[in-house]
Amino acid sequence: MDVDKYNQFVAKIDRQVYQKPVNATMDKQGHIIPGRVGYQLYHQAFKEQFYSFLYNSRAYKLEVPLLAIHPKVDSELLAEIREKR
Repeated sequence: MDVDKYNQFVAKIDRQVYQKPVNATMDKQGHIIPGRVGYQLYHQAFKEQFYSFLYNSRAYKLEVPLLAIHPKVDSELLAEIREKR
């Protein structure tokens, strides 16, 4: 297997599935607007599945494993900060 082509393939998939996490915020009235979890390619799991698919499987489909990326500021943190005021 050509490692450079594999790495390009993985980078392309990573760009396609990447979703940036969104931090929770507060609006002008003080209401908390929840954040959103982001996602990125789970490289190790994808590599294992890819090799298994390539060498052992007759399947036509390969699921892309994702890792959750949690926002740095979530609703609970904002609620805690608001309570301390």
